[in-house]
Amino acid sequence: MGLPVEQLLLKARRLLKTNRVQYLEGGVYNVMGDHGVYLVQVLEGGKLVCTCEGFQKRRMCSHVMAVILRRAEKRLRPTP
Repeated sequence: MGLPVEQLLLKARRLLKTNRVQYLEGGVYNVMGDHGVYLVQVLEGGKLVCTCEGFQKRRMCSHVMAVILRRAEKRLRPTP
């Protein structure tokens, strides 16, 4: 069984706070997790997928959550 949602969210926030989420291009993000570097891709329709083992098993992980939070942050940030 995977981590509870609250723990995934805490890990995702930590990944963002420590600048471990980097946008590459074409809807692909590089996420430096605790156990490796993973790619999170935003598919057509907005679905996100990750290359980590946790996502392959549970269809959710802290890496995907971190990208969701980063994308929400960008949308909410006012433009100068």
